[in-house]
Amino acid sequence: MQMAVGPGREDERLVSVSTTQSETRTLVVRFDIAGDLCYLSHHETAAMFQRALVRAGIPVVFSQGFNPHPRMSLALPRSVGVEAQDDILTVQVAAALDADAGSLATHLAAELPAECRVRGAELVAGRVTYHAERAEYVICVKPAAGGGVLEERLASLQAAVAQGQRVIVRRGDGQGRAGREKDVGPFIESVNVRGAEVVFGCRITSEGTIRVEEMLELVGLAAENLAVPVRRESVQWACD
Repeated sequence: MQMAVGPGREDERLVSVSTTQSETRTLVVRFDIAGDLCYLSHHETAAMFQRALVRAGIPVVFSQGFNPHPRMSLALPRSVGVEAQDDILTVQVAAALDADAGSLATHLAAELPAECRVRGAELVAGRVTYHAERAEYVICVKPAAGGGVLEERLASLQAAVAQGQRVIVRRGDGQGRAGREKDVGPFIESVNVRGAEVVFGCRITSEGTIRVEEMLELVGLAAENLAVPVRRESVQWACD
């Protein structure tokens, strides 16, 4: 079975056809997100990609049941206000799709905002998922922001990480209730200063990872102290 790929009035029909496919492939899309788009939530980012896939005419496989949804996933959820480099989107597509990964990437890129740049794509047989094992978060600080407090906290945090000491933050539940103490030391691999940037090397495990707001808290910074949005880069990916 062959399916045309590209923008057109039959986009929705192409997507619905794919729901009947018993065999699938996985489209792995690598992309960057920056600028105002970094303020989209995880849910809003997923919706942006879902709409772009429909407009591009890419036949996405949907789940079965009363409320079918596209089988797609953003491998590493991104915090609001954080830019990301080399992020990954996985999408299950019909096995009979008659198009190569490069063509799919081109069509998808044409339907996305300019601040979401598609780096490339590949088609993988079957269903595959990705997870991140490590990432760097780059915090660019305004001149004189934090004063001596920043240098003092950085030195203390670097010493604690080097010596394997506990690094305690108070982690809220996201619903306004009092937070609990959390040792994020196991998630911090390194803390380095690079000019006006503070770079956190972070481990990402099945137990979780350190949050961006916790990084800022540990070095005594607030959002108004940042010259540009925090940027996630150098992600180390593993395929399941």
